[in-house]
Amino acid sequence: MPESPPTLRVLFARSTLAVAGALLTTASAILFIVFYAMETAGRFHSNPYSGLIIVVLLPALFVLGLLLIPLGLYLAIRRSRRGPLAEPAWPILDLNRTRVRHGLLALLLLTVVNVVILSIGSYGAIEHMDSPSFCGQTCHVPMQPQYEAWQHGPHSNVACVECHIGSGAQAFVKYKWNGVHQAVGVLTGRFPRPIPAPVRNLRPAAEICSPCHSTFKGHGDRPVVVHEYADDAAGTETATNLTLHLTRGLPATLPGGGQHWPKGSGIHWHADSGNRIEYASDEKREQILWFKVTTPEGGTREYTAEGADPAAIAKAERRVMDCVDCHNQPVHQFPVSAARTVDQAIASGRLQRDLPFVRREAVRLLGAEAPTQEEGLRAIDAGLRAFYTPGGDPAAVDQAVAAVQAIYRRSVFPSMKVTFGTYPNHLGHADNFGCMRCHDQSHAMADGTVLPSDCDLCHTMP
Repeated sequence: MPESPPTLRVLFARSTLAVAGALLTTASAILFIVFYAMETAGRFHSNPYSGLIIVVLLPALFVLGLLLIPLGLYLAIRRSRRGPLAEPAWPILDLNRTRVRHGLLALLLLTVVNVVILSIGSYGAIEHMDSPSFCGQTCHVPMQPQYEAWQHGPHSNVACVECHIGSGAQAFVKYKWNGVHQAVGVLTGRFPRPIPAPVRNLRPAAEICSPCHSTFKGHGDRPVVVHEYADDAAGTETATNLTLHLTRGLPATLPGGGQHWPKGSGIHWHADSGNRIEYASDEKREQILWFKVTTPEGGTREYTAEGADPAAIAKAERRVMDCVDCHNQPVHQFPVSAARTVDQAIASGRLQRDLPFVRREAVRLLGAEAPTQEEGLRAIDAGLRAFYTPGGDPAAVDQAVAAVQAIYRRSVFPSMKVTFGTYPNHLGHADNFGCMRCHDQSHAMADGTVLPSDCDLCHTMP
């Protein structure tokens, strides 16, 4: 007489894999509910890894457990068959039996609970991975410099995904898939030091900047005062007054509608989408080998850098100029030099000039190399206190130590090989090439006409 099919209870008892899956699912579900409640109550607010555990790890273990249960039952069914050619003996579900109906009802309720947990976990995982804390704190070592710069920059109220991902399913799939190899790099410790710049797959500036910043806003002239201090005992100040010509006059109207900044209208002429500027450069976009200017009036001009190799131009990156070619640090602003950063700290009052030679000593200590950031901070403390002891005002020394350490903490990251000048700033031309990448008197047309570099087109003379 053939053996009756085994019940689910029997199959479950015979399958170690199914039992393990049930235990894993139950444990992860309980931990998820408990930790989610604690997170909602703010108990894990300061822990950057709590979100990763709650909405990524625990739901993943939960799903793994759910998959192990049917897999274990299926393997148990295969083991229960009687002969090599016999079909697996599947259990019979008789809805006329009260126990079967109660079992199916419990299964249905558990399924609803599972769907709710997975929905919360999936939404929480996406929300957490889109948060700045995930980008800057969970991926702490590689992204610490960028996270610190973002926190103290003018766009600290803008989330990372607003610029790096954008809205829509297509953008989500494209940029999240691109981030998979980055996640692997973080897990394996194989990532570049420092993180390369510029970002190759950054969204177009027209998508990122234009929702808040209009190309045709009449900024007019903007006064700027550059403060510099000497290395003498008093830290003698020199102030350079400039007036930046951002926009001059009003934008012209193009045939058929639209606006256009005409020639001589100021710095933002370069940002006008009607003025198409194509260029070929090196990988860091610091050396412009060739560029072509096309204006809405139909004029076209091509300039080539002196001594540029045609083969190198052909192989170089081709790009159409937009906002981030000059504003290459709109969010993550890194200091270009220790001297410039100390001058800015003195001008803003964050570093007082009460102590003699404080500017000189601050620049010297900030430029010293250290294997870790912690050791660099200790060296600044010890160096300043040794220089001003005895005789220095203790309160002034404490203030100077705190101010210089704050500069170092935001500027130098030995673990990522980031220090002053690692990331150049293309605004202006005082500290990096900036405008002089093109306006350097070495880019000329085929007939010998050199690209003009009239200073007063962009700013008044110092």
